[in-house]
Amino acid sequence: LVESRISGRRCELAVAGVGINWTPPPLEEALHPVTGLEPEVASRTPGAPPPSPATLLASVLGGIELSYLVLKAAGPAPFLSLWPRLSAHFLRPALVYGPGGPGGSGEGREVVTGDLLPDGRLRALGADGRWVELAADEVRLSLPWS
Repeated sequence: LVESRISGRRCELAVAGVGINWTPPPLEEALHPVTGLEPEVASRTPGAPPPSPATLLASVLGGIELSYLVLKAAGPAPFLSLWPRLSAHFLRPALVYGPGGPGGSGEGREVVTGDLLPDGRLRALGADGRWVELAADEVRLSLPWS
């Protein structure tokens, strides 16, 4: 989850939050599949103990720190090049709304997501065959299983 403050076309600041389910939360009715890290690791490596929460936290924080250092040194290019391989949203349907997002601009129109641009906008292909460049408040990404 990333919250940001935008001024014009410039992001003044961004705060990122990360949530990791260690064990599946007790949800009676979930809209999407919900799992936890412990059972996922157990299913992939039978008999191997899952990492401790402290080990997991150290690994996640180390990865965030490394990503920050890469971003600071090299800019967004290394991350933009990884988007097609690592994103669950690349070449998937998304709904597009006008500026301000779904809250006040009526029904969305469907697009297919493409690349991320250096300024953080998403390039997407519309039903009319034209490419559009979308800000975060204009698009709602579909989940891969929806």
